[in-house]
Amino acid sequence: MKLRAACVVVLAGALAGQTRARFEPLYREALARQEARHGAEHPRTGRALVDLALFLNEHDRPEEAEPLLRRAVAIFEKPNSTESLADALEGLAEVRQALGDGEEPERLLKRALALRRGTAQAARTLDRLSDLLRLKGKLDEAEALSRQALGLGRTARRLRGLAVILEARGGALEAERLHREALHLQERELGPLHPDVALTLNSLALLIAERGEPAAAAPLLERARDIFERTLGPDSAEAATALDNLGNIRRALKDFPAAERLLRRALGARRRTLGDEHPDTAATLNNLAGLYHVQGRLDSAEPLYRQAIRIREKQLGESHRDTAASLYNLGHLMQQRGDRDAAAQLFSRALRALEAALGSGDPLTAQVRRSLAAVQR
Repeated sequence: MKLRAACVVVLAGALAGQTRARFEPLYREALARQEARHGAEHPRTGRALVDLALFLNEHDRPEEAEPLLRRAVAIFEKPNSTESLADALEGLAEVRQALGDGEEPERLLKRALALRRGTAQAARTLDRLSDLLRLKGKLDEAEALSRQALGLGRTARRLRGLAVILEARGGALEAERLHREALHLQERELGPLHPDVALTLNSLALLIAERGEPAAAAPLLERARDIFERTLGPDSAEAATALDNLGNIRRALKDFPAAERLLRRALGARRRTLGDEHPDTAATLNNLAGLYHVQGRLDSAEPLYRQAIRIREKQLGESHRDTAASLYNLGHLMQQRGDRDAAAQLFSRALRALEAALGSGDPLTAQVRRSLAAVQR
């Protein structure tokens, strides 16, 4: 007995949650059946195109997903296809973002939102557009959209999203309240050992540490680390991040032996999971170097800073703020060694990077400029 095309779509969606890479043929078969039955321009064909494209994008194949979604958008550019068109536009925005496009995703999501205004699906589009605008630094607009979405339903995801925006804008007190509300919802709905609970614990801990209370942050990060290691594995990216953050907290508490153990564990996990050349590996190298630096262990710190700089320049570019941070740190180390020329060269490189990334008026840029002037006197 032959499966109907619609059944193939349902089956593909159900099985994809298990081992997704094994079920690509089901999505392709669904598309072929819809095309054969209804034609290349039918809305059901468009829906199958969207399903296949989203599957491909989830598996890091956005360049294959894009033409499928553009074809779906063209199909849905017809009367009575508003919801399907919005879905295709959102999918295309996600793909273009994955491909590094900084402009088209915003236009696509704003168009999708205009189509969805007044519908139950509008909140989802508000969430996505708010997240995108936050990443682009458009915090005023991101906050307004996030508050609109929150008015349509107080979910943990929305509470966390608004909290992150407020943190970036200096609204730490409201951000903490939102994180705590999100944590309460997650623990009630998901249980105390869910990875999403750990993500919120991690965010809340960093916020508390940022306001100068590392002792209060430490138990939250320890709980987050335990949940990640238990649910996702000790070498998971999430567990490594929690270890890294906890190492930095222990450094702030002057517990240097514990900080070193934690950062070395984080570095090992990131190397095993992400590889030696990943930006997250560079971040932990930089943090471990910083730990050695504050202890006066300059011979141990210097090669780690240099490794972090090499990886960040290669993976993020010479004008990235993280690259600038490592250059600046190494510049201070060389200044402590008495090598003012080397320090000046490093501060100059950091300054050029920050001027490109943040602008000449940013406070971080100004700080580096002052350090450069000091070694050039």
